[in-house]
Amino acid sequence: MISSRQLMLIVALSRLSVIFVFMPVVTGADALQDAWLAVILATAAGALFGAAAAHLATRFPDDTFGTFAKDVLGTIPGVVVATALGLFFYSLAIMRTRQLAFLLIATQLQQAPSWVFATTMILGAIYGAYLGPDAFGRTAEILFTLIVASILVGVVLLPIAVPMDVRLLQPVLARGLEPVLEASINPAFWFASSAATVLFLAKYTVDVKQAVKSVVKGTLISGSTLLVMAMLATVSLGPQEARNQISPLVSMARIIYIRDAIERLDLLALNIWVLGLQFDAALFLLAATVILADAWAVKSNSMLLLLGAGGLVLASLKAIDLFLIRQALTPEITGLALILHVGMIGLTLVIAIVRGKGYQREDE
Repeated sequence: MISSRQLMLIVALSRLSVIFVFMPVVTGADALQDAWLAVILATAAGALFGAAAAHLATRFPDDTFGTFAKDVLGTIPGVVVATALGLFFYSLAIMRTRQLAFLLIATQLQQAPSWVFATTMILGAIYGAYLGPDAFGRTAEILFTLIVASILVGVVLLPIAVPMDVRLLQPVLARGLEPVLEASINPAFWFASSAATVLFLAKYTVDVKQAVKSVVKGTLISGSTLLVMAMLATVSLGPQEARNQISPLVSMARIIYIRDAIERLDLLALNIWVLGLQFDAALFLLAATVILADAWAVKSNSMLLLLGAGGLVLASLKAIDLFLIRQALTPEITGLALILHVGMIGLTLVIAIVRGKGYQREDE
């Protein structure tokens, strides 16, 4: 079991560990100097969806989505919807391992084959999923401290090492609202994806009544941090240069140099963030395992073995490269996925309310 505080940290860390490395709100669209506005919109949307998902989960505190979807929607429709959600999480886990592999190759080990890193990350994700939610709760407390500390160090050192021009944040909305809305889609998608993990984590939360607050707080923490990082990337690199980077965060860490004190802050930051990326991949794999196992009424370990074996194959495919992943994460595709994601869970919540489905945990 995990506490409501650990649930909050898991949701926050899932985004802290990924969305800032690649920073799609800056690199995935053309918001440029208005990227910070897109962060605000994405965070608000993610928090709203997270509250809805958490409310649905608290109606069924002893079950995961893979179980109560069949009760709310009917057996066959419930299995179909739960399977779709489980496979969605599974695809995110595979995607994260490939992104992490490409990040390591691009920044540290250019000659290493990507499949070596990808399969290693999958094995790590399998082990993390095998340990279960309690291990994630304890790990989140440690990693959250490390990652927040690395962010604070960067925020303090960056203005010392690099000249900043706040005028680069202007003019506001010079090209209208459309680029901002487009840039907000991808981060909103990721905020919603992390928040949706409550649909299986709530079952393992001691004080499940606090799940809504925990998920919203976790989203606001990660959203606020992304807001700061997006603004720093804009005023230090410039909006266009930040837009052209694979990882603005790594680029900013690389240019921080203080003689006789700090020379390669980017390596330290990257190694800390690698742990966070691994955490994210393992979390999504655990979500897929639990939801699919409950939907199909099979043992979790058997489902994990099946998904892990498939993951080793998929993660090693050369066809899945960074360019393919970027094409899959365009605002058009992530926007459609977000609509389906929100619609699927939102429809389940509405039907549960209309049909009066849900119960309280017996020990409450």
